[in-house]
Amino acid sequence: DLTPEVAAASSGDVVEADFHLVKDGWAGAWDFVYSNALDHSFNPSIALTAWRAQLRGPESLLVLHISSFHSSRHVDEYDMFGATAGEHCAMLRKLGFEVIDVVRIGDEDYHEDLVFALRGNASDIDGAAVHTDQLRRAWNYEGELRSAVLQL
Repeated sequence: DLTPEVAAASSGDVVEADFHLVKDGWAGAWDFVYSNALDHSFNPSIALTAWRAQLRGPESLLVLHISSFHSSRHVDEYDMFGATAGEHCAMLRKLGFEVIDVVRIGDEDYHEDLVFALRGNASDIDGAAVHTDQLRRAWNYEGELRSAVLQL
């Protein structure tokens, strides 16, 4: 697992960030985004919208690496989201991605899927900024609540 200490010791190879937010300077900056961590998202639609916003253009690629442990059967306090490969693809399409391939490695007992999706030409990604602002406001409110509870 990544920690702030790992990021600090990495000489810049590891960046500490919340993947639900578009990091300054990263909007439209990348030709591809790879993740095997969507199961750790408390809101996968916001995370995927942020990742889509970071892709450079319609032909830019998102690669999701999911396994049978990323299903809803394995949701817990650390893995907050679970879905099948088909459910991942449906969510990607709903968010404007163009799913181009799913490659399954393994068998029915244990498998891994690589889902390849293009950013696509769906309507512009201005919604990512709205999601980011809403999320920041929610976190500020939640942080204030947490502080108030700790003071009690």
